[in-house]
Amino acid sequence: MTLLEATKAVQVPAGTPAPETAIDPTEGSKIDQIRAGFRINSMQMADATPGRPVEVMWVDDKWDSFIVDPSFRKTAVITRRLFDAAFVHRETTFSSKEEMHNFRIHQRLLLMGQEVEHWYFEFGFVIPNSTNTWQNVIEAAGPGKMIPPEVLHGNLCVETLFCEGEEIIGKATVDILIEELQ
Repeated sequence: MTLLEATKAVQVPAGTPAPETAIDPTEGSKIDQIRAGFRINSMQMADATPGRPVEVMWVDDKWDSFIVDPSFRKTAVITRRLFDAAFVHRETTFSSKEEMHNFRIHQRLLLMGQEVEHWYFEFGFVIPNSTNTWQNVIEAAGPGKMIPPEVLHGNLCVETLFCEGEEIIGKATVDILIEELQ
């Protein structure tokens, strides 16, 4: 399955070259080799609001089965304070045995099953046999423009596709609970 097949919301601009499809038959599928050698080691989120000390508010290092299980789903319990942050720092640590040329993430936020936001993050080239830390800072919409945590609690799902070009390496679905509302 390709990224375009999985999301249907992605529009490819006219003139965009098609991903390379040449595969060495002696090596098996290159994307299968990438999947077999790719691991998410950990993810974390922190308040990165300028003028405040960086405070890690969520860490998860249990991602072992997300590649082998296409229905991988987990729950993240996140403190309400993270939703008050003007900037959120997200850090993903991953390992790859294979070289990648166009590693990226497509992330959709679904509220009660309806997409409310989506983001694309480009990492690019990945060195074979490497462990990498990918950091992003995401700016919040601002006071009065955020969906209240009471609405998000148990109703927000984050669907993340990890891709090499248009090919999906793995998919993780995370249901969000707010710690103080449990």
